[in-house]
Amino acid sequence: MGFFMIEARYTGYIAAGFTSLFWSVNSLLYASAGRRIGSFTVNQLRLAMASAMLAAAHVAYFGALWPVNATSGQIGYFALSGLVGLAIGDSAYFASLVLTGPKCAAVALLFAPDLYRVLQRA
Repeated sequence: MGFFMIEARYTGYIAAGFTSLFWSVNSLLYASAGRRIGSFTVNQLRLAMASAMLAAAHVAYFGALWPVNATSGQIGYFALSGLVGLAIGDSAYFASLVLTGPKCAAVALLFAPDLYRVLQRA
């Protein structure tokens, strides 16, 4: 068994470890960029790059830039999800990275499911 040969039962643990590592480094990089150019600008640049990559992947996979089989209701839900999640949620997250730092922002994300449960019961 070579150095890079890993048993299949450990691949999930290794993937989770790398995901955690990359998430942490990503938060540090976004906090640094947000302090330099502003969290709103960082979010706009990230959204522009992600939109371009998503469009390229959609063209490569489906052969069209726009989902031609989607109904207007599906597109409406997609647009609402993007507005709430990407525009509002990520803007607040990037602002919290700059204002409170990556550690406090990570703790806030850690308690988000519990806070949602408390608000849901209220």
